[in-house]
Amino acid sequence: MMNKSVLAIAWLGFAIGGSTLWAQDAQRNRQGDQEWRLAVMTYTFNRFTLFEAIDKSKQAEAKYVETYSWQKISPAHGETKFEPTLAEDVRKQVKQKLADAGVKLVGYYFHELKDEAAARPVFAFCKDMGIEYIVSEPDPKNLPMLDKLAQEYKVKVAIHNHAKDPKRPEYTYWNPDEVMKALEGCSNWIGCCADNGHWARSGLDGVEAIRKYRGRLVSMHLKDVNKIGPDAHDVPYGTGVVPMKDLLAAVQKMGFAGVFSIEYEHNMENNQADVAQCVEYFNKVKADLGVK
Repeated sequence: MMNKSVLAIAWLGFAIGGSTLWAQDAQRNRQGDQEWRLAVMTYTFNRFTLFEAIDKSKQAEAKYVETYSWQKISPAHGETKFEPTLAEDVRKQVKQKLADAGVKLVGYYFHELKDEAAARPVFAFCKDMGIEYIVSEPDPKNLPMLDKLAQEYKVKVAIHNHAKDPKRPEYTYWNPDEVMKALEGCSNWIGCCADNGHWARSGLDGVEAIRKYRGRLVSMHLKDVNKIGPDAHDVPYGTGVVPMKDLLAAVQKMGFAGVFSIEYEHNMENNQADVAQCVEYFNKVKADLGVK
């Protein structure tokens, strides 16, 4: 039997080696160097092309965007979508569009990363485009393979949650406990993209749920909604039932430094003013909390 000193050393080794992200969180809190970046998930503007969505995001004073794979590039590009098969010359045009707008592309939603042959081109595309993380809903059995690719390409994977669906009992990512269970054994290159709007639609307490992602939060689809329940729809930050200040305070205490994305899925033909209101509200709360 090990003596108490040996046990203490073993425990310390586990705490340092096995809880790296928790330690980083605590360090950021002590130093006060958390940085929150606010992006627009371009699905917000899914009635428009990617180039138009970049312009609309800039008009809302967002400096970052998260994109998705089936959005068309621009009217001039016809049916061409922002997919991993995108030709090199079009990739350069997208990069130039972002540079001209002063907007940085940080995330990319690709719904399901399947086998390695299908997933590898997605990672390669993201690396080429300077994308930091892929938001996806992969089968848990594929996480070891994705962990390997994430480390190889230095592109993180963030598991996204949609709402609980009684017609799909096999879908468990709506439950943060199930997401964290799936991540057991994964490196820090795989984590979570928390969608608190879908938590509200699932009847979950967003503040309680987000705390479960401590050490695994890569990004967040930040939402306010008009009510709790499956029929809830998005509203400008601070005008709905989400305790937004409490939610962001909880994220701050976690030491999170990363990206929050506005994914506004309501009034989608004319939601520019709503998005701008979300940007203004977020920046005010961030300043009140003393976050960069």
